[in-house]
Amino acid sequence: MQPHTKKLHWLFYILAFIVANVIIFFCVTAQPKFSLRLENQEEFKSVTIHIQTKGILPTKSVTATLANQPLALEKVDRNHYTTTVKDNGTLLVNVTNFNGMQQSRFENIVTIDNAAPTITGEVTKEGVVTLLLDDSQSGINYDGLYGIDGNGHRLLPTSIDHDNEKVVFQYSGGKIDVHAVDNIGNESTTTFYDKDAKNSNIYNPNIEYDIGNVKEQSKDQSAQAYQPTKSND
Repeated sequence: MQPHTKKLHWLFYILAFIVANVIIFFCVTAQPKFSLRLENQEEFKSVTIHIQTKGILPTKSVTATLANQPLALEKVDRNHYTTTVKDNGTLLVNVTNFNGMQQSRFENIVTIDNAAPTITGEVTKEGVVTLLLDDSQSGINYDGLYGIDGNGHRLLPTSIDHDNEKVVFQYSGGKIDVHAVDNIGNESTTTFYDKDAKNSNIYNPNIEYDIGNVKEQSKDQSAQAYQPTKSND
């Protein structure tokens, strides 16, 4: 073998060794790559999660949890996984390559409306309550808004200001239970009492009310009868 040819053989072996080690290093250390997409469904009821793996190396596993609870993923095709959730929370997606290398990603899901509307207001005078309603996601369903007064009568609002989400009820019987619902069915109820209801048996000292423009709340959490506060004057 000529010296020149022998040198070429050695150079070939060295290059092959380098290439082989580069390939081995890549296979051992390559981390998985993937994309994560959240698709909000109509009416704020659910979110569909799409996971698309993109790495060159084969994927060993794809897992996901929501609020630390495992999710069942459906494999749509070789690289596409999906699932639908109906609760808000912290989403964790973990993809593992066949070499054991992992890649994780967190996302916060906050678009699902599972909270009831907020009702605040005050009794402006006996038999009249002015309310402010709020629902930041699906919105207030004003067709489902009603009240039950102290005599058990079902009442509709006297007036509704849609722009300012302001509602007025007129009622009798010393109190009114206001029922508000949002556009996907979450419902809340708040009770308001007249001034004169303070001395009646229907007054509950464990709930905060607006009574005649004065907000009162019992410090005693037991279900005892209401005791009027004595004035120092």
